[in-house]
Order: sequence, then C-alpha cells, then structure tokens
Amino acid sequence: LNLDEIQLKANNFFSKNTNAIKNLIIVSDFQKRLASGNKDAIGKVQKHVVKLSAINLENVSIDSIYVSKNGTENIELTASLSATNEIQSIPVSLYDDDKLIAKTSAVFEDDKGKVTFTLSANDVVNGQVIISDSGITYDNHLFFNINEIERPNVLVIGEASSEYLRRIYPENEFLFTSFSLKNLNFRDIESQNLIILNELEKITTSLVASISSFVSNGGNLVVIPSNNIDINEYSTLLSRFSLGALMEKVSAETKITQITFSHPLYDNVFEKNIDNFDYPQVTEFFKTNSKASKILGYQNGEPFLLGTNGIYLFTASIANQNSNFKQSPLIVPTFYKMGVNSLKRQGLYHTMGGQIRMDIAQKIAKDHILRVSKDGLDFIPQQRSHANKVSLTFNENPFEDGIYDILENGNSIKKISFNYPRNESDLQFMDINNIASESQQSSIAALFQDLENDNSVTELWKWFVILAVLFILMEVLIIKYLN
Repeated sequence: LNLDEIQLKANNFFSKNTNAIKNLIIVSDFQKRLASGNKDAIGKVQKHVVKLSAINLENVSIDSIYVSKNGTENIELTASLSATNEIQSIPVSLYDDDKLIAKTSAVFEDDKGKVTFTLSANDVVNGQVIISDSGITYDNHLFFNINEIERPNVLVIGEASSEYLRRIYPENEFLFTSFSLKNLNFRDIESQNLIILNELEKITTSLVASISSFVSNGGNLVVIPSNNIDINEYSTLLSRFSLGALMEKVSAETKITQITFSHPLYDNVFEKNIDNFDYPQVTEFFKTNSKASKILGYQNGEPFLLGTNGIYLFTASIANQNSNFKQSPLIVPTFYKMGVNSLKRQGLYHTMGGQIRMDIAQKIAKDHILRVSKDGLDFIPQQRSHANKVSLTFNENPFEDGIYDILENGNSIKKISFNYPRNESDLQFMDINNIASESQQSSIAALFQDLENDNSVTELWKWFVILAVLFILMEVLIIKYLN
C-alpha cells in the first residue's frame, strides 16, 4: 500500500462523529515505494509519522530466476542478484527439496550479479536458491519449481495441408492432430486446448454447435477462411463469438503492413517495433464488420488478423495461391503464441501481492475441488473447471512464501511456488519532511510522550478557564454582599 491507500483504509475505521479527535499514526521506514501523488493531510484527521531507521543498510538480495537457455537435453537457470553495498562475490546454493545439487559464486559488477546453473531438461525440481547475508533475510532465498511439461492439445480441422502448422507445433511442446471434416470424431473436440479451422469452404451446423460448446468451456479458436466460402455459414459461426461477419470479397494485391506490437499475442516476441520489414501480402481478402481488436492489418487499414480472449479470425486465405504469409517471419510467432496461450503455462514461480492466473491440464470429477497446501497451511483458490483443464486464480492467498502442493481429493497433482515481492529490498527512503503531518518522530515512545504533553497542555487550559469563571463568580458575590 502507498500512503494514499493507507489513509483511505484508515478512514474506514475512524468514528463518524465529526467532533471526535482522530489521530492516524503511521509507523514505517518510509521506503520510496510508499510515495504517492497526494501530499495533503486527510480532512479532520491528525496524521503523525514515525520513521524507523535501520542500523545496517547493507543488503544482498536474490531478485529473480529464469530459464536463460532451453535445450533438448539441458536447461540453464540464471539467478539475478543485487546489492546495496560494494561486494565482490557471494556464494549461491541451489537445492532440490533438502538436497544440495549445486553451489557456485555470483560475481558482482555495479551492484548487480548473476549466476547460472545447468539442469537436465527432463528433471522435476522443487528448487530453492539460497545465499547467506546479514541484511534483510526474506530475500536470501527464492523458491521455484519445474514440473512435468504440460503440452497443449492442438487440433486442425480442414482439407488443406497442415504441414506448416505441424512444424510450428513440435511434438515435445504440443499434442498436435489434424483431420479433415469428414474424418473428424466430434467427441475429440472437447479435449482440445486450441482448434484451428483450416480453410474450410463449408461449416456445418453440427460443427458450429460443437465449436460453440468448446469455446464456452474455455477453449481457444483460430478461423482461417478459404477463398471460396459460404459467407452465411461463416457468419453463423462468427456471430457466436461476437466476431461480427465476413462480408464482400476484395480482389486486389494488398500488403500486410500494420502490426499491433502491444497485443498480448506478441508479448515478449519483438524486442522493439519494426518498421523496416519485408511485408507479406494477399491477393484477395474479405471485409469484415467485426469490432474485435486488430492484430495485423493491411496497408488500407482493414484487418488481416483480429481477435480477443483466445478467439482469432483471419480475413483471408493464407494458402500459397493467395498469400505468401506462410513464408513471412510473422507466421511462426503468431501461431506459436496462439498455441502457448491456449494453456496458461505455469512459470518457475509467482510473486505474491497481485492477481495470479494459471491453468492445470487436469480433468477433475464434478464434485471435486482443488486445494493448495503447504506445511499445515491450506486454502481453496478461486477456480473454474473446463472439459480438459482447471483455471485457478489467486488473489489474497497465500500469505507465506514457499512451494505448495495442488491437491485433488488429497493427492498432489502439481507443485507451485510463491515468493514475496522484492520491492522491500530497495533500501531507498522518502524525506518525511515532504509528508503533510502534525508531527514527525523517530520512535514510538517519543510520539506518545509528545501526545501526552499536548494532552497535558489541553487539560491545564481547561483548568485555567474553570478557575477564571470561579474567580469572576466570587468577585460578583463579594461586590454584591459588601454593597
């Protein structure tokens, strides 16, 4: 919470009596992360700040850990560290559960250090990176875990060749299948994570019903039209997902020049916006009245690819006869991210303090719920069951860092790691003179002594008034009776 949020929260606890004296005491080290835009004191509340100062400001923290190299046999994990003081190096240990599996030293340059560990690509690890430092202790360790790889199910439906898609979705990362519409087993649809309708000319009512049910259960969909489609059948399908309709066909060679780099589909794909690019093109495309977000667009502003919430629509065939999009550098990241995003993969760890969402590729019984547990700490996260996965959302829980078990009916099906946010490790502090307050103290004892003195002055003032009134009455009585 920043100072504004603290004040708003405190207001909820004060008496509603406008005549009551209200004191808000804020005790903190006042790191800069608490700063807020509002420098005014809250109305009719006397704010007092007590700044506690640490004796030792030297600290080394483990800031993050990430996969820096992902090979077929080995992976490399890199841990990033930072220091508030000059330091040459520090030993860093890597544990799997309670077993020490690696130890090395992180060398620092400009208060930043890194260390890399090599692990087998197939290892399941309940990991913890640990350093020994006498500063802040919570950032001396960082939990992470590597579970068995969950592969999204990708199904391609269509008569057109899907070999280019098979190459984009490798077997070690995805479960890829492809069928023509006449050979499709409709019962396979509900077990998929991503379905690609690949250049179908006709879309049957039974397919529309099955796809609609699939999407309503959390599935992702990509629609690629052919050049010769039944527009009414496509419109029936697209209207189910608020994607509008495909309209008249435009026959004109048109380049695809607009890229929405900020779209979630391209998160972490491009290092920077690209304006010098060999843009792909199409010979024919369909206009659309869809209001969905444009991801890729033509030079005339019309959308080539649009979509939202895991539902994507191409407005042109990408067959070689109509487009060179398959030869474009855009095709791999576009379809690959569609596949990856269809099953929200768990990272190495999650940082507490914000909303966290993840998917568990697990079909559970209707009367079952997933619990999260660690060493006697047990809670039920917000969850939604789909045909082939369970979506979990973490808001307030957990309160403690560590590696937790995700349990179904008492059995562990997966591990998940949580860590405290590292912003407490940034030992930069506010100038409390810039905070509007009644008083500023360096200790709680000094504050209460100051408040007690103020109350004493207030009580003496009352006695002076009472005595003054008594003396006036005595004077009136003396004058009255003496006269």
